[in-house]
Amino acid sequence: MGFNLKQLLGKDDSPVADMNKAVSPSLQNPDLRVNNETWQQYGFRMGGRSQGDINVLTPLLQKVTHMMVQEQKEDMVLQDQIRQEKQSLLNEKTGEKEKELSKKLSCESQIDELNVKNKELGAEINKLKSGEFMENKEAKMKLIVGLCILVPFTLYFFIFYSSAAYSAFFADFSGAVENGLSVTIFNSKALGLAFGQSFMTGLFVLMITFLIFALGFVLHYIDTTSKKAGLIAITFIFDFLLAVEIEQNIFNSEALAGIYGPNPPLFTIATALSKINVWMVICCGFVGYIIWGLLFGFVMDSYNELKSNKFSIKEIEDNIKENNLRIDEEKDKLDDINSKLSELDAVINTLKEALNPSVSSIDKNKILKELANFYAGWTNFLVNLGVSKQIIDDSNTIYNNECNNVKSNL
Repeated sequence: MGFNLKQLLGKDDSPVADMNKAVSPSLQNPDLRVNNETWQQYGFRMGGRSQGDINVLTPLLQKVTHMMVQEQKEDMVLQDQIRQEKQSLLNEKTGEKEKELSKKLSCESQIDELNVKNKELGAEINKLKSGEFMENKEAKMKLIVGLCILVPFTLYFFIFYSSAAYSAFFADFSGAVENGLSVTIFNSKALGLAFGQSFMTGLFVLMITFLIFALGFVLHYIDTTSKKAGLIAITFIFDFLLAVEIEQNIFNSEALAGIYGPNPPLFTIATALSKINVWMVICCGFVGYIIWGLLFGFVMDSYNELKSNKFSIKEIEDNIKENNLRIDEEKDKLDDINSKLSELDAVINTLKEALNPSVSSIDKNKILKELANFYAGWTNFLVNLGVSKQIIDDSNTIYNNECNNVKSNL
């Protein structure tokens, strides 16, 4: 605002001086704001009346705030506008509260339903533990049948892989071929021949057999499909390489005996795939591994069902744990909803109080805006007066304190 000291004192005939004359206050009370005088002009004029004395700034700002409040209370158009805005906000917050109450009811219903389920599951566990349904005849029959198949199959598995391991790594087929004997992948004396060569040879053949058993055993306890598929793929590759190695030993022995003539062909993967022995090892070995793993799992599951309903009890306990996790999630949601409801209730109560006909509504932001205009006029006078930076800084502090009071108390 381009006021200066000469204009304030009426010693200038410029248009600004004419404006100041037009807005000069009444002689009866020059501290009042006159008609058509802006808050910035009023601030400049009051700075001149106090000669920039910051000691009067605090009560002056409080007085200006009071004047603005009174103006708003007497402005019926503004009062109606503020009331409409608050009524609209009240309707909005009431709608939000109804939605949150609906969510709260749903959460409470879910928690009650889950607690009832847990109570029923707990009663079922008590029944099982008390001995009711103790004898699971179906599980007992499945266990007996499974064992009757698993035991001889395990013996077959042991004989087959001990023979295959010996044939792949240690057997010498050349003598049999030269004597015109039939050469096969199965050797009933494999384990005895292996230990006859050396203890370590026999132990190695046994370890190869136990390795396959271990792969079948682990297959039952792996809990993801991807891991099971990976384990099955590894076992298939192992069986395939074992079959190829056996067939290559037989092929080399036959080639040395001259069965393929003076120029025997090279042994390749295609050659191996054309030999029946390779497919016999895969079918009797790899397919047997899959069947043994499934049988072992079947027997273990039957045993768990048989043993004091242990399997059923564990399944029910897992269901209870899952329900408890869901209850905790619903309780967390409920805490958030209750917090939102508390906030909404506070806002709704404040709005209802503000809409009381006996209470005047105040536009706080408008007061802060006009207070800033008043203070701008005040500081313009201080700058024209040439006061020190310290006085300007002190004035700013007083002004900021009053703005904070307005924000807190109105």
